[in-house]
Amino acid sequence: MENKIVAVLLDCGDTLVDEGTEIKNSAGATLEAELIPGATEMVHKVKRCGYRVALVADGPSATFQNVLTQHNLHHLFDAFAISDEVGVDKPDQRMFVHAMNQLGISRTNYNRVLMVGNNLERDIRGANALGIISVWLHWSPRRSKIPADDLEVPQHTIEQPLDLIPLIESLENQFQLQQRIEIVCHRGANEYAPENTFAAAEICVGWGVDYLEVDVNTSRDGVLYNFHGPELELTTNGKGKIDRLLSSEVDQLDAGSWFNPKFEHQRVPRLEKLLEWIKGKAKVFFDVKAADPKKLIDLVYSFGIENECFFWSSDDEWLKTMHQLDPSLPIKINVKTVDEVIDAHKTYGASIVEVSLDNTTQDLVKVCQHYSIKIMIYHQQKDAKAFYDILEWGVEMVNLNHADAFTKIAQVFYDERH
Repeated sequence: MENKIVAVLLDCGDTLVDEGTEIKNSAGATLEAELIPGATEMVHKVKRCGYRVALVADGPSATFQNVLTQHNLHHLFDAFAISDEVGVDKPDQRMFVHAMNQLGISRTNYNRVLMVGNNLERDIRGANALGIISVWLHWSPRRSKIPADDLEVPQHTIEQPLDLIPLIESLENQFQLQQRIEIVCHRGANEYAPENTFAAAEICVGWGVDYLEVDVNTSRDGVLYNFHGPELELTTNGKGKIDRLLSSEVDQLDAGSWFNPKFEHQRVPRLEKLLEWIKGKAKVFFDVKAADPKKLIDLVYSFGIENECFFWSSDDEWLKTMHQLDPSLPIKINVKTVDEVIDAHKTYGASIVEVSLDNTTQDLVKVCQHYSIKIMIYHQQKDAKAFYDILEWGVEMVNLNHADAFTKIAQVFYDERH
């Protein structure tokens, strides 16, 4: 069975090391210390199960080099996020993101990562804020045992390090049973309302889809819009291209009458307004036609949806720039073959690959599992047999025009199997 959990992050002091046994030098670095009973065996078992392991710990770098080497554990860690090197302490998100970036884990997979620590204020708060599975080791006599607020409430509690192993096994079984395909609504509910409008988005949200595809374009004065384009004539009463108009002109366009006169009051949505409205209702797939990557990234963070979105553009250079600016933000790449999946991983750090149903193969699925890449099947037609085939593949995502029809078939499919 393929592991669904992609990594385990571990704190050190009073999670692996008994802080009461530490011997420090004058600079405050620990020279040697004893481990908590079961800690060594726990780390070895986690590694034998095939999980990547990262240390996410506050303190001097020398402390962890000394103690983990003392107990022959240092070489078992795949990544290190040490406050002395990162420049901040937990629960600052940069500590966790630093480890994730080293492991090549994007934000779409944070919910498949465990953070194990003894400190509610630092370990649990930091993990919960990022959507990481939080595991509290209720062992240390030196830490508060009362959460200050909801962010400090752990998702799981263990009493000793070795309790982590059966917890992981239980979580893996839950992932296998509960995994349901995530539905991406292509251009909104474009069968029932004009594409890329609030009217189409509202219908999608009403269906309970997971993601809304949002095309991103830019006006002449740099305002971001939810608009495919670039030509205005196809879906508005305007002429020319959107990048030739000022935002004040774009805001006046009729984006609905071409579809049906009853939608004459629909306008081209400003991206900022759309994100403000959709936050908490659905996640976002940004299909970027033309946009400054830094401006788009800043907008995403300003609304706090960095864990609830992913990106694609047909412009390869735009994607590379995006990945360089923020490697933690998920990128989707279109593929047809196994070799293209490997290239998507190496070149773009892709978190998701999109593939047609016809090009979905067992070999492609295996390679994606190896690199912890999600598969999104793209299918335009309303075809019940194809919908069942997509569900049978057990992939993570589907991008389609007929989300309402697919949702009904998916419900029957899962009911039959559970």
